[in-house]
Amino acid sequence: MSSTPSTERDQHMLTMAGTHYKHQGARETAIGQLFNMTPTAFYQRVNQLLDCEAALAWNPMLVQRLRAQRRSRDRPRALRLGAPI
Repeated sequence: MSSTPSTERDQHMLTMAGTHYKHQGARETAIGQLFNMTPTAFYQRVNQLLDCEAALAWNPMLVQRLRAQRRSRDRPRALRLGAPI
């Protein structure tokens, strides 16, 4: 599978990842309904897309925000595991 957000589906996935959901579990339900995939598979794909320069070119503000959110989640995890940052 390519990591380029060349399809509308990939673009929609990135948009969904950046959308705030009011109710707990709403995003996971929507992921299953819209993309027919598990939340784990969805977030794995989103992470692939975030590493893609084409995604950055497509929507720089969204991708930069999602990359920052990912870094802020990964930092405490890395510290707990004793990994260098």
